[in-house]
Amino acid sequence: MALDISQLSEWQHCQRNWDLGREVSDEDVANLVNIATQMPIKQNNDYFDLVVIRDRATIEKLAMLTPRGAYAGEDEERNLKQAYPDPSSYPPGIDTWEQLVEMWHINPQVLAPVLIVFVRKPINAPEIDDRSGYATLFGENSELFWKMVDTDMFTAIGLSAGAMIAYCRDRGMATAMCACHNHQAVAQLLDLPPENGYYSQLIFCTGYPNPNLKYNVHQVMEKMDLGHLDRPGINVKYI
Repeated sequence: MALDISQLSEWQHCQRNWDLGREVSDEDVANLVNIATQMPIKQNNDYFDLVVIRDRATIEKLAMLTPRGAYAGEDEERNLKQAYPDPSSYPPGIDTWEQLVEMWHINPQVLAPVLIVFVRKPINAPEIDDRSGYATLFGENSELFWKMVDTDMFTAIGLSAGAMIAYCRDRGMATAMCACHNHQAVAQLLDLPPENGYYSQLIFCTGYPNPNLKYNVHQVMEKMDLGHLDRPGINVKYI
């Protein structure tokens, strides 16, 4: 079946709420892992591992490691106070103003039914040099060597994530990403010690969207949404 791209503009949406009663199939999870691990990587270098998370307790712990406090200023807190003026109006499970603010300051897309975390693994510099020649060209510990490694890794993760988005959207699932998180603490939570060179890079979030909410409405705080930023036009030149 041909990929339906008629709703292509929606693919860029960051889904902030989910239908937790509708499971993602084992087949879809397996296919997403296959996609993530088979997309092109420069010289097939070994840059990242994956962690697939479906356990709700782990997901909820991880969500608390995704602060977006830098984006949540005084204006947002005033809006929060208007939407939830007293404890009797708070969402279930939230009893205090402090808990309400804490919940507002996380990235709610990470409460998705399935998370696939791209984790940077310890870099084998001699192997990368053997395949790519970066250390020979630039010096193993040089700034340019690590810049090339980072560029290759981020490009590879981006290619994988883009293909995963296409797969999910074609099957009626929504998607979101989270790069704003405590990278070391997430790796630690997943039993991948940062001191050994592990570092969470990107959290891919997927599942079926809540059919009763607009995509940008908060998962827990349904009176609040996280807004929308218009995408600037991209100039395309044909030669």
